Amino acid sequence: MKKLTGSEKQVAWAEDIRAGYVKVLEVLKETHKIHSDMTQEEVPVRKDPLFPDSDPGTRLVYTSQITNKMLGKLSCASSWQPVADRPTYGVSTNMWIENRRNQLEAEGHPHYDRQAYADMIGETAKALETALETEADARYWIDRR
Repeated sequence: MKKLTGSEKQVAWAEDIRAGYVKVLEVLKETHKIHSDMTQEEVPVRKDPLFPDSDPGTRLVYTSQITNKMLGKLSCASSWQPVADRPTYGVSTNMWIENRRNQLEAEGHPHYDRQAYADMIGETAKALETALETEADARYWIDRR
């Protein structure tokens, strides 16, 4: 990481902020790894108390799931999430995910929803990592706290 520039007070504050984003990046990388795992398993569906004799069957779930803490870290990194241009409505990460999902579905990817979200997390992690390596202005980090 580059040495930060700015007033003494700005640099001290920005160093703390940037150190926090180093931790966020670690969680984003772990979240990306988990979300990129497409392994599934069958789990039983809970019986409906109104129909106790019916067989509810099973459903497929992904074996690895992200936690609420991980979702919170992703939210913290919103400044680095990819966005798609939408001429009349501005920019949106959700639109980026939707565009990626549509692309993957058209390509026949069996897990297009999960993969699109994994791709968004991966792009966010890359952008944050680049910022951590290159951004030296204390104000940059203060503005993204």
